[in-house]
Amino acid sequence: MKDAVVMEIVKLAKKLDNTLKKDINLNQATKIFLDSKKAHVAKRTFLEYQSKIKIILSFYGNVMISEINTFNLNDFINQCLEKYSKKTINSALEVLRQIIALFKEEYALFDHPIFNFKKLKLDNKRERYLSLDEIKILKDHILFKEKDEELYLFVCILLITGARLMSVLSIKKYQVNLQEETILIHDYKNKSQYKAFLDEETLFLLKERLKSLDASDRILKRGKTYLTEKLRVILNELFNQGIADRKQKVVIHTFRHTFASHLAINGAPLQIIQKLLNHRDIKMTMRYAHLAPDTGKPFIKNLYFRKNYK
Repeated sequence: MKDAVVMEIVKLAKKLDNTLKKDINLNQATKIFLDSKKAHVAKRTFLEYQSKIKIILSFYGNVMISEINTFNLNDFINQCLEKYSKKTINSALEVLRQIIALFKEEYALFDHPIFNFKKLKLDNKRERYLSLDEIKILKDHILFKEKDEELYLFVCILLITGARLMSVLSIKKYQVNLQEETILIHDYKNKSQYKAFLDEETLFLLKERLKSLDASDRILKRGKTYLTEKLRVILNELFNQGIADRKQKVVIHTFRHTFASHLAINGAPLQIIQKLLNHRDIKMTMRYAHLAPDTGKPFIKNLYFRKNYK
């Protein structure tokens, strides 16, 4: 019994000691957080942490963690909405939560508002995709005005595979099968692999490119910054002039929606679209159902009146 009492006193003393400890500012906290992650996460994940921390610090700077409250969290969101998507803001809030959680016990931050703060509700009902005319305009611009073969191949792969950005940027020679006319896609989001199929144009471009590459070489020689930034400038110039609604702007992820939308328009079954997008849940694929043609009509027209009916 005495031991139990002693243990309880020790716990209370530790809790009291925690409340008396010095606070830590967010700038220091983020450095410690990044150091704790650097050896344990993939490079891509670490870069994502850095980008979200940059957003956080642009608003909070050297503010003490204990000074972050519901009111300035709301102000943080309102300021971010002028520059970033809701998804990006939610990711930044999640990183902030992880940072503060790292110091929760040391600085007695158990009741910090970040742990109960609600994320923004995402609205994915409307999905912008490129029409056939817009695809031609984009390709012609890159090929004839920019004269950038690397960027052209990048766009062709995005359009014909529907793969996510990092999956496309990481494609290596060994993932391309010219005989099968396929690319093995590494899906980093779902942590899986799947096959994507190539059209004649992209296949031709890849045949030329692969001749000078080793098996482990990436097929896109330029880095992420060059390709994505240059493409964003072109997309803004061609399609985003005067558009205020962020959901209606053409961005790099629009290529994935373009791929899926045109599959649906051409009558591809949702199960096939799900497989080609590597969606884990068909509910994600259902957003394209409204684009499908009235494919049931041929089945109904002669349902009870077959040609050999007597």
